[in-house]
Amino acid sequence: MDAVDLVALPASRFGAAAMALVWSNILVENAREDLTGALDRGQWRVAELIARRMTQVSLRALLSAHGVSPLPPDSELVRGLGLLGADGREFEATARGLERPHLESEAAGRAALAELDAFVAAVRARIGASAFPDSFATAEAWRATLDIGYDWLRLGGYLDAELPIDEARDLLASGGSQPHLAG
Repeated sequence: MDAVDLVALPASRFGAAAMALVWSNILVENAREDLTGALDRGQWRVAELIARRMTQVSLRALLSAHGVSPLPPDSELVRGLGLLGADGREFEATARGLERPHLESEAAGRAALAELDAFVAAVRARIGASAFPDSFATAEAWRATLDIGYDWLRLGGYLDAELPIDEARDLLASGGSQPHLAG
């Protein structure tokens, strides 16, 4: 990583980047689940939007893992890879292609899903998140995801860091329970 200089980050920015990293990994899993559903239903335009979202949250994870906080807007994430030098350029061409998917058939959708899975795996390998749980596969995986997320959210709360999105605030306030499982 020749282009990335190590600099001291204030604790709140470090906490915010860490929370965005964890939350981005959760959102990647959620987007993948949504994309599979859209492809199964032949909802090509919906699938295109979700594929773009899956790409964007993967880029948020990559940038967050490098301490970028605050993150650029979603429309600027690919350009934001320039902040990472060679590390970012490695992902830039693929991200540009994935950001503008054209899904008009099941074959195109399945090919895009495979490419997205490979992209996510490459990002996770680069940032050391390969072992992130398949969040929505089982109740145990969801519990592991919550445990990881809740630890970082508590740290962020302690540091008075801005939480990445409203759902993260809800997770912190709920103690990690899923509302749809209650009752």
